[in-house]
Amino acid sequence: MKKFVRFMFVAAFVAIVLAPMMASAQDEGQPGRRGRGQRGPGGQGFQRAPWQLPRAVTLTDEQKTKLAEIEKKYSEKLQAAQQKARPTDEQRTALREAFQKAREEGKQGEELRKVAEEAVTWTDDQKKAREEVTSLTKEVTDAVMGLLTDEQKKAVEEARQRRGQRGQRGNRPPRNAA
Repeated sequence: MKKFVRFMFVAAFVAIVLAPMMASAQDEGQPGRRGRGQRGPGGQGFQRAPWQLPRAVTLTDEQKTKLAEIEKKYSEKLQAAQQKARPTDEQRTALREAFQKAREEGKQGEELRKVAEEAVTWTDDQKKAREEVTSLTKEVTDAVMGLLTDEQKKAVEEARQRRGQRGQRGNRPPRNAA
């Protein structure tokens, strides 16, 4: 359980730091271009809200109702905290450059988080908001996981592990290999 909580903390932190940076840089220098954007530094990544579950998890009607209540309870609070925690343009630039350099050096996961902490000086308000986002995300995650059966929890964990492996392209065989 400690590993799960630690994973959620790191995932929430990375999402808080990267989501605004990626969204703002999506169409830079590309007038008229809309759509999914690009992945990678400055591109648009995918961020799953803490109450969203993988497709592999099928909920009962009662679970769906309770999940909707959780979303309603936390959605506005979480969005407000994320807005307050959003990095400035200067911070985004520093983060983007630091992440790019760290990736070129082969750093991943926890090392990337440390790079972000060292690359930016957060204001006190941003620090408080980031702590609030982390706290709210943990509350939501705990509430959602509390709704699920053991089998559903296992499916969620398997989906998270698969999602984590997507970024490890160096460990994959080439696509056209037979």
